[in-house]
Amino acid sequence: MNGKAATAELESGAEGGAPGEDDFGGDFGEHAAAAMALAQYRCTGCGIDLSAPELRRFLHVHHREVVKYDNPLSALVVVCIGCHANQPGHDLMRALLDFSEFSVLARG
Repeated sequence: MNGKAATAELESGAEGGAPGEDDFGGDFGEHAAAAMALAQYRCTGCGIDLSAPELRRFLHVHHREVVKYDNPLSALVVVCIGCHANQPGHDLMRALLDFSEFSVLARG
């Protein structure tokens, strides 16, 4: 499973509840790509530059609120996998291979 798929799976299971609550919505991918481009492929948390195509897998888009199907750019924040794993309820990301590889990269 790649990092983005695992991230989506982790986030979708974080808070159960109302029908559709676990659905990112049909426009998430488009809005996530736009958010990353606007952030110039930099983490808004730590500032690491992940603009090289081979590094973009370490860049995630996090929902500011728990409402996963609310996808306007104002509801999304671009973060590296390291900063994303530090968000409440996202500790399981630390078990992903991408997290381990990113940790080595970030240490430089």
